[in-house]
Formats: sequence, C-alpha cells, structure tokens
Amino acid sequence: MLRLALVLLVCSFAMAQTNLVSNGDFERDENGDGIPDFWTTAGAPHVKQQLARDVGRDGKGFSGRLVCNEFGNGTPASHAMICQVGTIGVQQGRWYRLSFWAKAEGIRTGIVRVALVNTRIWSDVGLQDFFAPTSQWQRYEFFFQATNDLPAKESRLQIWFNSTGTLWLDDVELVEIPALSPKRLPQIPTEGIVNFLPNSSFECGTAGWGSYAPDLRWWMGNVFQLIGELDDKTSVHGEFSLKVSLSEPNLPTFYFDWFDPVRQPFRSIVIAHHGWIAVNRGQPYTFSAFMKADRPNVVGVLFVRQSDGRNLSKNFTLTTDWQRYSFTFTPQADFIWVGAGLDLNASKMSSATVWLDALQLERGSQASEYKPRLPVEVMASTDVMGNIFVVERGQPTLPVKIHAFADGTGGKGQETREITATISVRDFFDDEVLRQTVRLAVPIGEGIVRTVNLPVGKFGFYRVQVTTSEKANFCLPLRCAVIRPYRAKDSRWGMNHAYPWQFLLRLAHRAGILWWRDWSVQWRTVQPKPDAKFNFGETDFQIDRVVKEGGNCLVLFPFPSAEWSSSGDPAQIEKVQPVAYRRQVMLLACKPKDEQAFARYIAESVRHYRNRVTAYHIFNEPLYTFYSLPASLGHTLDDYLRLLRIAYKAIKSEQPNAIVVGGIGIWADNRWTREFVEAGGLQFVDVLDLHLYSGGSPEGLCEPLQRLWEQMRQRNEAKPIWLTELGCYADDDPPIEPLRNFFGDAAMRSAFHPSERRASEWLVKFATLFFANGGEKIFLHAGTCGEINGIDTGSVFFEYGGAPRKMLVAVATMANLIPIEAKFERSQELSDGVTVHWFRVGKRRVGVAWSTDSKVHQVALPLGISALDIMGNPIEGRKVSVGEAPIYLTQ
Repeated sequence: MLRLALVLLVCSFAMAQTNLVSNGDFERDENGDGIPDFWTTAGAPHVKQQLARDVGRDGKGFSGRLVCNEFGNGTPASHAMICQVGTIGVQQGRWYRLSFWAKAEGIRTGIVRVALVNTRIWSDVGLQDFFAPTSQWQRYEFFFQATNDLPAKESRLQIWFNSTGTLWLDDVELVEIPALSPKRLPQIPTEGIVNFLPNSSFECGTAGWGSYAPDLRWWMGNVFQLIGELDDKTSVHGEFSLKVSLSEPNLPTFYFDWFDPVRQPFRSIVIAHHGWIAVNRGQPYTFSAFMKADRPNVVGVLFVRQSDGRNLSKNFTLTTDWQRYSFTFTPQADFIWVGAGLDLNASKMSSATVWLDALQLERGSQASEYKPRLPVEVMASTDVMGNIFVVERGQPTLPVKIHAFADGTGGKGQETREITATISVRDFFDDEVLRQTVRLAVPIGEGIVRTVNLPVGKFGFYRVQVTTSEKANFCLPLRCAVIRPYRAKDSRWGMNHAYPWQFLLRLAHRAGILWWRDWSVQWRTVQPKPDAKFNFGETDFQIDRVVKEGGNCLVLFPFPSAEWSSSGDPAQIEKVQPVAYRRQVMLLACKPKDEQAFARYIAESVRHYRNRVTAYHIFNEPLYTFYSLPASLGHTLDDYLRLLRIAYKAIKSEQPNAIVVGGIGIWADNRWTREFVEAGGLQFVDVLDLHLYSGGSPEGLCEPLQRLWEQMRQRNEAKPIWLTELGCYADDDPPIEPLRNFFGDAAMRSAFHPSERRASEWLVKFATLFFANGGEKIFLHAGTCGEINGIDTGSVFFEYGGAPRKMLVAVATMANLIPIEAKFERSQELSDGVTVHWFRVGKRRVGVAWSTDSKVHQVALPLGISALDIMGNPIEGRKVSVGEAPIYLTQ
C-alpha cells in the first residue's frame, strides 16, 4: 500500500507539472516558415504585425518575437497579439502558474497584457494581468485560480500590447499547482529554539515590537506603531519591562474618511512582534507572559493572530503583582504571530496600565521555565521616528543604536560574553556603501547599548542590516532615510485620504507631501435629514487633524446626494448592482431631486470651512463608475455639467478665491475627458482632475496628456491639472508571497512595480512629464496602513512604524528640487537617446534627464551645469552616465 501511495503521489506531481502550453520554448517549426508552431497573431487588419522566431534568451535555441510596425487605434481589436488558440484547458477551482521570460523594445505604453480567455463567450477564466518588460530578459510569474471550466478547444492564451514595438518571449509555461498557500514574511527561525520570540524581555529596548488593536478591524488599517514604553523601575527578567497604558479621554484614535467618517478610539491593545512563525497545524503551542497591572481586576490578554485571519485569545484577571499567565492553543493555519496586552472593555474601566515581561512562545501544551531566545541577542534601532533623519547641512550620518543582552547564570556583571556584530549599509541603488564590525563585551545578565554613527556621507535611502555569527539572531534590517528639510507651506505632492495616524502626517510633511484629499464632507454626514440643521462636528475632526499639522485639505464632495435627497430608484439600482454596499453608494451617487438643496449643501460646507480650506473637488469619478452619476443608471455628461456649474457658483459665492477642482477623474486619453473638455466643462473649474493607475512607460502615458494640454491651450481654456489619484506601488519587503495576488484591486495591481527602485524611478520620470504638460499636483492613492506583519503596500511611502520606502525619499528630493513655484521651460536633447526637461526655479534652472532608448549614454555636461543623482547627491566628473534612471541637472 505504501508503494502504491508513493506511485500515486509521483504521478499526481508529474501531472501537476505538465506544461499546458504547446511549444512554449519556441523550438518547433516543422514546416520551416519561421513562425513557431502552435503560435499565431491576432488583431485588426490595420495593425501590421509579424511573428517569427529569434535567438533564445540565453543565446541558444529560439525565442518568439512579435514585431508591430503600424498601429491604429479605434476598435477593440486594435492590438498586437501573440496567442495560442485551442490548446489549453483548465478546470474551475484549480490553481495554475503561468511563467515566461520576456523583453521588449519600443512599446510606447510600456505595458503588455496577458489573459487566458474563453473564446466562446470572450471572458477570462481568472487570468487577466499585465507586466512591464524592459530591454533585458526577465522572468515573470502569474498565479490564478480558474473561475470556470475552460475546454481546450475554446481557449486562447493571449499576450498583447497596444502600440508599435517589439516583444520577445521564451520558455512560456502554464502548469497546475497545488492550492496556493501564501508564504508569510519575514519568518522567524525556530529550529533548535525553545522560546521563539526575539527580544522577549525587552532588554534590547523595543526593537522588533509593535502594536495591534484587536477591536479595530477596518480595511484601511490598524495600529501602525508601538503603543508602549520601556520601564526600568520594575521587571521580572533583566532590567526592563514594557509599560502599556490606555486612558480616557486620551485613547489612541484611528481616523479615516471613507465611507462613514471613522473616528475610533481603541480600548484594547496588544504588543506584538515583527515577523511570522511557521507552525504545525493541529499541534499544541503555549504562549506565556509575566504581567501585572496598576490596580486589581484589570483584564490582560494573550493573543494569537493566524495567517488565515482568525484570532485566538485568552483573557486573565491581573493583580498588582507580577504573575505568569499562559495560553495553550492549537493553530489551524501555517503561520502565526502573538501579542500580549490589556482590554479596557473587558475590564469595565476607563483607564488602566499593564506591564509585560518575559514573553515566551514554545512548542508543547505547557509553559517551561522562561529563557530568552538566545544566550546573547543583538538588535538595532534609532532614536528618531520612522528612522527618517532630516539634515540641513553637514555630512549626513546615520546614528544607529546597537543593543546587546547576555543571559546566563554566572552572576550579574561578574562575567562577560564577547560578540561581534557586522553592520552592512546599502543605498537606494542596493549597493553596499559601508560595512563595519563592532565588538561588544556584554556582562552576563545585563544589556548594553552602543551608538554607532555610520558615515554614509550622502542623502538618500539606506538599509542597515546588523548580523552576528549566531544565525538564529533575528534582527530585521532598518529602513532609514537622510533627507533635506522641506520648509514651504505648499507643494506639488499629496495623498488621496489622509493617513489614519498623526505621526505619519508629520513624517510626510517633512518630505514635502502636504496635500490630503478628504472624503468626509458628505451630504449624508453633515445633513442626515431634510429638515436637519447642518452639523460639521464629525467632519471637523477629519479636517482639523490635518490642518493643525500644517497640511492642506482638498475637500471632496464625493456624492451628489444624501439618502433622503436622491432621485435614485432602489429597485433599478438592485438590477444593475448585486453588491449591497455598492447599492448603498449608488443611491448617494444619483442626482439630487432638489438642486437648490444641493446648492445649499455645497454653500454651507464652504461657508464652514472657508477659513481652513482653499480647494474643493466636485464628485469622484463621475459617469464611468458607480461612485457618482453612474452612466449605468442613465446619467449623462449634461447631468454632471449642470451640477458642476451649480457647485462652482455656490463655492465662489462663499469663497471667491477658492480653487474648484472638477472633471471625470480618468486619464487624458479617455473619451470622457475629451468630451468633458469639448462640452465646455472647463469654464466651471479652476483645475482639471485626472486619475491614473498604470505602470506603463511614462513617455507613452504622457503623450495623450500633452495632446490634452495643447487642446486646452488652443481653446484658450488651459487650466492647471491635478492628478488626484495616482497608483504607484512596490514593496521590497513583502509580508506575503506572491504579494501581487493579495494586494489591492485590479486597478492598483496594474500600477504595481517589481521593486521600490523601479517604482521610484518611474514616479520621478512620470512626475517630470506631468509637470511639463500642465500638471501641477499629484496625489498618490491611498493613505492606508496595514496591521503589523500585514499588507501595507497601499500606504505607498511607509512601512510599519513610518519606516521609509524608497519612493518617499525620491519624492522628498524632487519636492525640494522642483517646488511648487517651478515653471516648465522646455525639453532639450542632450545627446542621441537622452532628453532633459528644464524647469525655471527663481534665478536657477533644474532639469530632469534620462535615457529614452533603454541604453546607457556617456554625456558631457555643458559648462555651468552640475549633475545630481535621484537622491539629490552630486555626481562627480564632467561626463556622466545617463540610463533609464533619472538624474537632475542644475544650472
């Protein structure tokens, strides 16, 4: 029986690994016509394309090459496409992986799409994605679960782009895989370890710890920093414990402005470690901690977060003396993390303090005697929020604290243990710029702290990794930044939705991100009933928390109606929208029954905020979405223009100098944008609104923007353009793999970049072209922040605790070099394949240059011009290398 089981297992694995793509390596061409067997092209007749074989990716064998020489838009079939028809069958509910190698040249949009479709009904079966190939061979992977059965004879695997250009493919493989079980990262190693938790008695400070609020369950995020402080006055093990306090009315409060404005103080908090622990399902584990409270009957919590989203917890009634509490549980997921804290609700108290010490997570059904994870542990931290250092002058350094603690029974201070820590520093380009060792003599039973001033010498992003010879020492790398201060009160940069936490607003402001698009001033919120007086009490919390930090609010009026004022028919809405939440939104999205009441809502809102707010935005993404005036319910452009005109007049009557932002909220090449301009919509706005979610070529994306700008100028209606939603995402430290499958919606995934460096370079190039073609401000989407060890890619600029992503430092540099007062002058060809875009900033000029042909060029700088890298550091020499990464030129 065992032998049979092994045979069946091997057969099952072999079947799962069978490549469903025929001739995926392009080696077969049996009729010798130069076209790889089983592959063909598809597209409109006016698209001139040719498929052939070319040299393989490794210089051997063959690859497939699709060349498009002529491209005309206008029909759904306007595309250059390589496809395989009638060969691939998949089954509903099963998981598959599509992988291939690709490179490209001259694809204007920079985007190539991929899908597996049923040609009988022309619908995808779960695979509908994109990638952005470069001039170098790269491997791409896509995981999907089939949404329907797909007979092979009805299938088409299609890979296509919408412009001229050339695409190469090699080693195309589609295989069935076991049900996708995402891998959680980072993982804390547990082999040979009794206590899994690093820095479990806080003798290395608070390094490796954050917080989580179990009663705060919003898609917008959770606690994004440690709530607690070290206490050296009481402990069980070593010198320190962690003190956690909650007290009304000063509870930590989470804010968000969608859908109902959220202002939630939380009354339950646990201290949680960074990193996931792999566990065996069905096996017992025990989590224990020493706890005490500042008064009797405070309820303490031991908490387990499972990777499938389910929580396990156990409450304990604490005393004012240290006691050990334990929780034995059986996980039903593959990865967990744990935390300990207090619950005011269960305590039935308005305030309480809990001390935590000597936490331990171990295998088995009971707690063993406490011991730290390792005899000697080494951790790293800094003293500044988010590890973001603002330096005005002098040589930049990174003051990093190295913590070390030695456990043992040799008697406190009587012996020492010697340990060597290696510090490696990598910069924005992932080059190691510094490596040094620190020898530490750690007295047994004590901890030491040494501050090491790392002489990085330049501004920019840095990753600091501290390691020891002990492989089980778990010290996460520090993301750090050294930036110049941003002092202006206005900038070109903002965020759609203000971050839920004040400290993130402050960090963003230091980087020159000063604008926040607020959704809270909804008609339903400020006037819930037709006869109710306007009440802005709740929206004031959202607006004022930004204003008091020195930020600027763009107040969005997202919906034309409240429930009571809507002209929408619930029965009709139910026919077109099966999702209950969206039906609620669509009722608000319909035009109002009483336009005078709508005008009063706008006027009252502006009257209330005119001393705090300078800009207002009329509706989010009207007509083409379900958010406002959806065309699916019969609304037209005339409906939007009429309500826009009413809102414009109401705003100007209360605040004549106010900025009115309007438009369809889609990209420049969309027909809705063109029709809005042609219909005269610009006369009712001071700023035109656009939205964009795409990781495509900045040059290709901005070609229609340039045409739109010229169109407005020819009509004598040129208005500044604000991009109030821009997607640009990447995470070099993903909390889950494959991240792409579990992050955001389809729009956000289309703006996902393979690395933070690529995202930063894309963002600088795109912003340059945007600012050169009428663009004035860019709002990134969105100000969310995930839970500890969770997905926070949508926060764009920050990791947990406010640690910087590379995009933050790139924007901070650009905000200073091309401030709000900078005026675009001209684009200039520096050499073949290199273009610089010049901006006038007072008496000086600043240019942004990069290679447009994917090659690296050696460019001699004209006299009087200096070069800076993307981090704002001088580039030495009179001849500089210019590639796809942008550089700055100053004159």
